[in-house]
Amino acid sequence: MLGEDLMTLVTCTPLGVNSHRILVTAERVIPTPQKDVDAAGERPDIPRFPWWAVIAGGAIVLSGGYVWWSGRPVRPRHAD
Repeated sequence: MLGEDLMTLVTCTPLGVNSHRILVTAERVIPTPQKDVDAAGERPDIPRFPWWAVIAGGAIVLSGGYVWWSGRPVRPRHAD
């Protein structure tokens, strides 16, 4: 094992009791592919926040509030 590039992750389980250990060992892979090195500084290709869902949810809430408000019975006003 001398001269190898290894990493070991040690965890305790169950949470709060720590009666067992889980060990995960990994070995570095060399060389790193050039495409991964080149892509290291680029912005990741992940989906953006779904603003359309927020707008649609707001429209549904406003529509439901309007339907509820317009369908409620009208109270007679008392003249004092």
